[in-house]
Amino acid sequence: MGEELAAFEASPSFVDSAVRTAALAGDGTEPHDEMLVRVRDDIVETPASAADSTQTSYCTLHADAFEVFTATQSVVALFPVSDVLGWLDWLDVESTIRVAFVGEPGAKVASELRLTGEDAAVTLDCVDDPTLFDDVEFWLPDRFRDGQFLTADGGRMPTRVETTVAELERLVTAVEQTAGVESYPVSVSGGLLELTVEGETSTVRADLQATVEGPGVTHQLGQGFARVVRTLDGEVTLQTGPGEPLAVVHEADHFTLRFVLQPV
Repeated sequence: MGEELAAFEASPSFVDSAVRTAALAGDGTEPHDEMLVRVRDDIVETPASAADSTQTSYCTLHADAFEVFTATQSVVALFPVSDVLGWLDWLDVESTIRVAFVGEPGAKVASELRLTGEDAAVTLDCVDDPTLFDDVEFWLPDRFRDGQFLTADGGRMPTRVETTVAELERLVTAVEQTAGVESYPVSVSGGLLELTVEGETSTVRADLQATVEGPGVTHQLGQGFARVVRTLDGEVTLQTGPGEPLAVVHEADHFTLRFVLQPV
C-alpha cells in the first residue's frame, strides 16, 4: 500500500461540481470517460486531454479554494470520471470529504485515488502505466499565459469577445431549434458577435450582447461547444483568430476554467 502524495479537503458539493465542470458533465450529458489531474505546488489542474480531441479542457483550482491542501510532491492521476462521481454520491457526506492521491514515495503517477467521508472511505485504482500517457497531449498549459490564449508560435490571439453564458445559450438554443443544422456558428464581424443560423425551414439572425475587439472570424463548432456552454455560468471570454481554435475562458477568485474547441 502506498502513501498520500497529495490531498485536499472540501465540501462534497464543491468536489462534485469541480469534477463535473472539468469533465463537462452537465445538463444530462455524459462526462468524458477519464480525467487527468495534476497536483503541483499550490494548484490542482487538468492539464491534458486525449490526442486529436476536438474539445480540450484546462482548468486550475488554487489551494485557497480548499479547506485543507497538502502536497509533498507533484503527482498526476488518471481516473474514471463516472466512478468518482458515483462514489462521491454514495459516500453521502454532509460536511467535508478528503480526496487523496496515493502512490509510492517519489512516484510521478498516483496508483490510487482515495475518497474519505465521515464514516466511510473508497479507494479507486488509477491508470498508472506510463505507456498509456503516450496518447495524452499536455500542450494546453503552454498555450495560456497571463490569461491569454496564445497561437502555436506564442503570439496573442487577435480576436477577443467578452460576453455571458446566457448569450451563448441563445446561440445553442437557436441551433437546436432549427431543423437541419448540426453545428454551432460563432461569428465576429464589424465589432459584433453575430448569430446566423440557416436551416431547412427557418433562418435566424441576431446580434448577441458582447464586447468585441480584433478581426472578424467565423467558426463552425461541434457538440463540444454546447457542452461547454451548458456547464458554465456568468461571464466568459472567447479568444480566437482567423484559422485558429476557439478558447472559452471563465475566471473566478479561486479557479480558472479554459476550454479549447477546434472548428469542424
